[in-house]
Amino acid sequence: MSLPAGPGAVAVKGGEGRGAAPGRARGAGALEGAGVPGGGMRRNALHSLALKLGYTALTIGTAALMARLMGPDGYGVYAFVFAGASLLAMPLQLGVPTLVVRQTSAYEAQGRWDLVRGLFRRADRGLLAFGLALAVVALAALPFIPETPGSGMRQTVLWSLLLVPAVALGNTRGAALRGLHAVGAGLLPEQLIRPAAFLLLAAAAALLVPGGLTAPVATASHVAAALVALAAASWMLRRRLPAGYHSAAPAYDDRGWLRSVGPLSLLAGVQACIQHFDVFVLGLFASTEDVALYRVALQGATLVAFTLNATNVALGPQIARLYTRGDMDGLQRILTRTSRVALATALVPVALFVGAGRELLSAVFGAGYAPAYAALVIVAVGELANVAAGSVGLALNMTGHERDALRGLGAAAAVNVALNLLLIPRFGMEGAAVSMALGLVAWNVLLSVFLYRRTGLVAFAFAPRALLRRRPTAAALSTESPPEP
Repeated sequence: MSLPAGPGAVAVKGGEGRGAAPGRARGAGALEGAGVPGGGMRRNALHSLALKLGYTALTIGTAALMARLMGPDGYGVYAFVFAGASLLAMPLQLGVPTLVVRQTSAYEAQGRWDLVRGLFRRADRGLLAFGLALAVVALAALPFIPETPGSGMRQTVLWSLLLVPAVALGNTRGAALRGLHAVGAGLLPEQLIRPAAFLLLAAAAALLVPGGLTAPVATASHVAAALVALAAASWMLRRRLPAGYHSAAPAYDDRGWLRSVGPLSLLAGVQACIQHFDVFVLGLFASTEDVALYRVALQGATLVAFTLNATNVALGPQIARLYTRGDMDGLQRILTRTSRVALATALVPVALFVGAGRELLSAVFGAGYAPAYAALVIVAVGELANVAAGSVGLALNMTGHERDALRGLGAAAAVNVALNLLLIPRFGMEGAAVSMALGLVAWNVLLSVFLYRRTGLVAFAFAPRALLRRRPTAAALSTESPPEP
């Protein structure tokens, strides 16, 4: 997870990985709740789907409100600064919460509440130090940031400096809750409380603030919403922690945590390039109006991968459990089934975008956003390919092959960056859309090859039977040496 995706980020497939604790069976790499039976997975999937549905509705509603009230220029300034802040903040912001999910669950299983307490302290202090360092760099660069009359670019940048640590701390508390097996509570602040507060605060600002909803006012509203979510997550975490946590003296495994957070942050940094680099580069080479149009196209395209992203939260533990048991046939069935369901639901928004995209953009965001139609269709088709490939990144992470996931992401990010720099200066937002779509295709092809080579699994919605017949047996896989975490 990242700086709030709303409004406008295309979700990245994969999910938070979990390294194996000492002595754990190969491939345990499971997310929270790995010990729950299939009914637990279905319950978590329903909770995740409900939260994702609310999150999507709230973020699209907020995007529509901002797009209409701020106009393409104002919304473009907000989107450009948001993309830049996400690129700078996401590596550590995502690496730390992922580490917290993994280690909290492992320490809880071992009864090591002293290490849990030490981990939480180090995470908070590290994120605050990172936010302070980011603020120093941004303040030094502030005089060089171009400012057109009425754009509010520099004020927006200043507010974004508060947004980064507020969101990061809230995400870390949500990660701690998920590490304690409270999946729904861990997702609630990020996927419901923050977007709902943002929508309400943005609407109130539009009515009450002189000058209406501008880019700086919208970012300030986002900061306030992030603080509300942080307070709620902190309260829920305090209620969840047992007495053993409060009575334990903090212990620290600084060397182990630093060794783990590096690769996790690198993985998150690669994800940040795929998610936000196109918007940032578009802001450098095109107008803020084009940035706003492209951002709206990205927001619409998130509907294509809605079901896949919602089910991935609950699917991770099931993948890890079946792989640990050696039930490769059952694992293949669940990968195929979820991919087909996700693809069937993804076809509906793609058909709507192709057939009535201009009318939908005008109705939801305003008539001025109809030119985003071509970019919307291109990104939606790329997301359709992403969905058809299934939960391939998640499957790699949950079977203990995180390094292969990172290799595939790195190659896809390199393709994405190169195409953005090549196509955006010439073709504008359509070039950004093509770069996004081709990057998604390259990513999924590479991860699918890695997954098949390592496990014999195929996550495609419609896997060729010849590939499935050649899948290695569980006994053959068990003779492989476990991958390094």
